[in-house]
Amino acid sequence: MIMAELHGKLSTSASSHEISEDVLTSNIFQLMRYLPPELGIIPFFNSVFEDNNINVSLNLSKKWKVNYYFWPSGTKRGREPDVLLYLKSEEAAYIFVIEAKYYSEPSDFEEKDEKTGRVYGNQLSDEYIDLLNREYRGGRNSINVNAPQKNCFLLYLTKHYVKPKEDINKATAEFQENSPENKYKIENHLLWSNWTKIWSVLRSIEIEKYPFNLIGNDLINLLERKGFKEFSGFMLDYWARKYSSYYTEIWFDFDLRVFKKENAKFFSDK
Repeated sequence: MIMAELHGKLSTSASSHEISEDVLTSNIFQLMRYLPPELGIIPFFNSVFEDNNINVSLNLSKKWKVNYYFWPSGTKRGREPDVLLYLKSEEAAYIFVIEAKYYSEPSDFEEKDEKTGRVYGNQLSDEYIDLLNREYRGGRNSINVNAPQKNCFLLYLTKHYVKPKEDINKATAEFQENSPENKYKIENHLLWSNWTKIWSVLRSIEIEKYPFNLIGNDLINLLERKGFKEFSGFMLDYWARKYSSYYTEIWFDFDLRVFKKENAKFFSDK
């Protein structure tokens, strides 16, 4: 919340949906930047690449430096994505722009270029144009990021459980219409994931060192409080005990989780 307030995202003129979205983004990624990259953001991005069938993997053994820039402004289309991350090692550099959504939809509008006749205004397409331009400002200051275009990725982060294809298709169609000659096609660089994936990745990492274990736990707990938790199945033990008045305890074998037909009987059976 501190980061959102510092960037003027908690103004009284903002809607409750906008505020909740900015606070969620601020809280999650502000905590994430305090984790070592190999314990948080790198595994998350690798899972995003895998889920989107992108043949890229960031080497966890490399020494990565990650800079977080909240709500930067692109100089080409003037869009303000939620977070820009600049990842750099001795061998490679990547730029990730994250457009995070909670309740709201993409901020689309129509703007016609009088010189070219092209129509702009799709938020994701505009942000990809800014990303390929690789020039951003944070307040009055320029943000110094430098990575090849092939290593620039736009992540659409939402609460959906399945990919919002309509949003992705609209962005893809507008960018292809306006930039047919561009070498780096948006469909190979516009990725999608959801908040639950962050929870899932963090749950899979064992963090023992203090204070990173506390930061990881705070992230997991915060995401769970927001409802971003994977369904992990029913607890058979709990179910059987809760409804034990219907069945004898030999109905279920708790260790093997198997149903033994020959031993099953109701209390009313003699």
